[in-house]
Amino acid sequence: MKRHKAFQTLSHDHHHGLVLAQIVKSGSPEYKGLPKTSAGKRDYTLRSFEENLVPHFKKEEEILFPLARNKRKEISELVDELI
Repeated sequence: MKRHKAFQTLSHDHHHGLVLAQIVKSGSPEYKGLPKTSAGKRDYTLRSFEENLVPHFKKEEEILFPLARNKRKEISELVDELI
């Protein structure tokens, strides 16, 4: 699905987060270029969380959520729940 240009970076972040979730699942398939051992997956996950997910969540909370809040009651409630 084509995303508005303003959302492309966040959308790519979500894709990488989904891949991260898949590689840490028990019995997950091997992904080219990603760790295969449990220890490697752990280290990769912790590093990815700090380097990628924390900044992503910060962007959502500081930029996206304030723009979305107060558009509709349901959206405001969802933003509050996410934060």
